Amino acid sequence: MKHFIKEFLISIMFISIMCISISIIPRSAVTDTFADETPLKNGLYHEDSSWNYYLDGKIDNTKTLVKYNGSWWFVHDGKIDFKSNTLIKYNGSWWHVHNGRVDFNSNTLIKYNGSWWFVENGRVNFNKTTLIKYNGYWFYVHDGRVDFSAHTLCKYNGTWWFINNGIVDFKAQTVIKYGSTWYYVNNGRVSWNSTGLCKYNDSWWYIQNGRIDFNAATLCKYNGSWWFVDSGRVDFSANTIYKYNGIWWHIENGRVNFNKSSDFFISEIPDMIFNKMYGKSYKADCTVSRSDLRYVHILNVGFDGQTHEGELVVNKQIDDDVLDIFTELYKAGYQIEKVRLIDEYDADDNASMSDNNTSSFNFRFVPHTTKISKHGKGMAIDINTLYNPYTPRVNGKISVEPANATPYVDREQDFPHKIDHNDLCYKLFTEHGFTWGGDWINSKDYQHFEK
Repeated sequence: MKHFIKEFLISIMFISIMCISISIIPRSAVTDTFADETPLKNGLYHEDSSWNYYLDGKIDNTKTLVKYNGSWWFVHDGKIDFKSNTLIKYNGSWWHVHNGRVDFNSNTLIKYNGSWWFVENGRVNFNKTTLIKYNGYWFYVHDGRVDFSAHTLCKYNGTWWFINNGIVDFKAQTVIKYGSTWYYVNNGRVSWNSTGLCKYNDSWWYIQNGRIDFNAATLCKYNGSWWFVDSGRVDFSANTIYKYNGIWWHIENGRVNFNKSSDFFISEIPDMIFNKMYGKSYKADCTVSRSDLRYVHILNVGFDGQTHEGELVVNKQIDDDVLDIFTELYKAGYQIEKVRLIDEYDADDNASMSDNNTSSFNFRFVPHTTKISKHGKGMAIDINTLYNPYTPRVNGKISVEPANATPYVDREQDFPHKIDHNDLCYKLFTEHGFTWGGDWINSKDYQHFEK
């Protein structure tokens, strides 16, 4: 028994000694078995003259960008592709890679997947609409991409440029619609100061201050000729007269005929004259056709001794007579104060007469009848109306029209501008077959000649 106890105690002592020995062994002695294990490769490594890209210890073949030493590099097939010039998407943006590295100073065009993209500060700017020069051409960029279908205008550095098939056409002379306006392009850019004509789609358009003026009615000089513009376009069918800079001009096939007099002439009623007449002398109930009337342009010597323009609308049956008479009166220096369309007086006969105006056509019926008056047909002319009044008898009494002509009712008196049988005006009108109202029996109309 004593022997067993002795052996047990010895065993206990041995285990205690071993535990103490183990407890004092340094920790490093335990972990030294793992000190030689190599960490996994991640990133770029220069190996065998190449820069390889590792991810978790393996070469990664993903196309991507990798930052190294402050630069971003293009990795392709596990290596930096130093020859690459392309675009690559990274973190939601498309970047320009040049010689394998993102070029943050790049401002250029790059072709990618069949399109040309605008790169600004190294990145595709999808919000940009601009022009950019590339290989000697200026390209139009819309929403970050060159638009080769574009036919438009683009503002760049304060100038509006003409884009044709995506490229600025510096030789272009044309018009182009932008927004709701048509602009004139000369040498590839909008010419804001230009006024003239430009051919487009077989028509010649009138340009004013760089835009087509669709409301223009004017004359315009081009290549040595003067052309008639109506509604912004040269009207080659026009055969009319037109007043420009105070002078009436003859238009034939859209062009001014300088061989025809602009002083004394007859024409069909131009639109601008008819528009002035309509609703006034040419009333809504007018039964006389516009085609039966003529516009007569004359010169007259005024009471001031100076030459003035005169305008009359008469029936085409007497237009030649009227032109001949007024030509002779002008040559003789016969004074007629005013020869204006009665429409300038809103077709008010009394207002016209009171102003001593000479006129003809003013549609109306003979009072209390359905018969058109001579003036209503354009077959009568009133001359110097204030000095030669109309004096009808009304209820046995003489009335005076205009009312301010009373001093000139007594025809026995001698005063200037009085029409009588010795007057040149009387002689010329009667020679042409007109009758004079001064010869009427019951009522006298000293201003009036009719046919």
